[in-house]
Amino acid sequence: MKDIWSTNWRLLLILALTSCLKKTTAYNKTCILPPSASGEPQRPAVSGQFTVHVEATFVDKNITMDFIEIYDYHNNRGKLRQIKGGITTDYYYDYNTNELLVVKPDTYSCQVQQLSTAGYMFLLGDNDGHIFSPAAALRFGGQTGTPEVYVGKRVARGINVNQWESCQDWPQSNTSMHVTWAFVDNLAWVASASVVNIPVWCHVTGRVYVNDQYFRSFEHQYEFIHFIDNIPPDSEHVFETPSGVVCPGRKNTKPLPALPSALSFTGETINEQRKGITYTQERYDAQGRIVAYKFRGFTSFSMKYGENPLAVVNDFNTGTEYIVDLQRGNCSVTPLSLTPDVTHGQDLVTLRLQSATNMLNLNGNYTYQGQRTIRGIPCDVWIVEKHAEDLLGVAVNATFEWAFSTTSWSYQNMPDSAAGVPVQVIYTLDDFGSRQQSVTNVYDFESSVPDIFEGINLGSCFIGAPRNVVVFSISRVYETLLQYFQSQFKYAVRHSIAQAINVSPLRVANVQYRVQQFSLDISLDLLPLPAVHSTVSDPTTQPSLDAATQALLDAVKGNRMVIQLNAGSDQPSFIVADPNSIRVTRLNQMSVITGRAHPPSVPHPTPTPFPTLTSTLNASAKESLCQQYVKDDTRYSVGVMVGSAMSMGVVGGLLGGLTHRLIIRQVS
Repeated sequence: MKDIWSTNWRLLLILALTSCLKKTTAYNKTCILPPSASGEPQRPAVSGQFTVHVEATFVDKNITMDFIEIYDYHNNRGKLRQIKGGITTDYYYDYNTNELLVVKPDTYSCQVQQLSTAGYMFLLGDNDGHIFSPAAALRFGGQTGTPEVYVGKRVARGINVNQWESCQDWPQSNTSMHVTWAFVDNLAWVASASVVNIPVWCHVTGRVYVNDQYFRSFEHQYEFIHFIDNIPPDSEHVFETPSGVVCPGRKNTKPLPALPSALSFTGETINEQRKGITYTQERYDAQGRIVAYKFRGFTSFSMKYGENPLAVVNDFNTGTEYIVDLQRGNCSVTPLSLTPDVTHGQDLVTLRLQSATNMLNLNGNYTYQGQRTIRGIPCDVWIVEKHAEDLLGVAVNATFEWAFSTTSWSYQNMPDSAAGVPVQVIYTLDDFGSRQQSVTNVYDFESSVPDIFEGINLGSCFIGAPRNVVVFSISRVYETLLQYFQSQFKYAVRHSIAQAINVSPLRVANVQYRVQQFSLDISLDLLPLPAVHSTVSDPTTQPSLDAATQALLDAVKGNRMVIQLNAGSDQPSFIVADPNSIRVTRLNQMSVITGRAHPPSVPHPTPTPFPTLTSTLNASAKESLCQQYVKDDTRYSVGVMVGSAMSMGVVGGLLGGLTHRLIIRQVS
């Protein structure tokens, strides 16, 4: 443990060795102790944990520094805060990891050293890899040098004290000294703290020998204030580095939790600089290759599509992006843009779906910072610094600080989670000393497969386009199950059909059911191939509308259309469609596949047209538009900058001060 006076003195001695040297004949000890006084009280014994403030006066250098020492022998660690000339430096020692962290919180800088090889080793602990005992840390009790001699009672700083003197010799630094210690006289003085053996004052004089010919004299005084024989409860996380500080090379003592292949959450992004809040809902399904966002508040999408709440759905089965105005119903169909879930494949044209880990910037060399309480939830926190580049090609740093709930907490949606769930991410952009920060709180996190269509209607994206309305029946015995698990059932219908006929789940839309006398009628829209799309990795061969419809007819009539519903129990329910119940109605087309009309008992209103129509392009235009979106990153620039779906809402705040430059093309 770095002691509450000698370590600080050691730091100054290192700086002082090159000046004010005097000549001597040889290295020698100049310390002489007085005779021991009578009536010596019991020698002070310092507790295994303490906190103290120290004012250190270096008389020979005309320097005064303040220190705050927090010592924890039981957990083999300590911290020292040094304040000199208005500059604060924090030293963190952890013998469990053999690390010394030197942090300047004002500049968010950090250096990592190994304790076993650091120059401070002989001040911090023994050679057995443990912090010094309390007595050794204070250099009291004959731990180094000759035992102390009791010299009687005195008054120091107006306080009645008992004093001891000792001679100390530090061969590691060629230093000899005379040390005077003063502790509160408990028989004559009542201290503010309830503990005894409170250090009050320490006076040190001595010499530092550079070689056999030269030495430097020094004189130090240490005043001890606010001594507490424990670590205060409000200092629970005092041994953890501050938020936003990355220590390159620090050992990672706990692995970052892995994200599932399907998830959903709501993000609340707060930007203090702009005084703005943005809400984002995200649904990510790697197996279905679909990602959806819902935005409320000013985002990068607002610059093109207005400030109404928006939904963005990315379909990697077809390479298509759907942008829906949730208030007006307008829809734009475009190739995929470089939103956080999109990345380049083998070339600059081909796009692919990012993993959830990469999408949320949880990749990279994260290091564990410790625990922090966020929204009343105990959380484990990890941090990483990534290098980014703005539009001018200037390198900037981006810091991501993720907090996951500890495993001692459980969630209703994830009762069996063994790794904790995301609670918060702090994103900081450091551009030439200007730090722009946003905080995103994560709510309602689920690791189950999300229903992409919940609250999102893509009907207006296909106005005027051909579609087939398909109806088939299942047994009414499932009525109660559907009442309790309606959203899960609609999801199951969509994905079971998509898998059976090899289409994107987004082409199976508007799933509804209606109770009949002896059955449940299931209705849905089977949609055509989108008119525009990007080139994507591992594309699925999409059948035409007629081919997909025929495949569904064959599956139902062949008793092969089975809906797998996972709800309410560990065992899924397998629901088979009635092979004689299917009927198809073609809309916006000349002919009908089956002569049976859409039954009036299943309402299926036609969407009302909106001013913004679905985009349609010919083949050459599609390729041109695709190339444009691949090369031009600025359309959703800040979403790319943040690299996180949640953080796309940050653009509202970052644009306030960084519009002209901080539009980052990549985060690596």
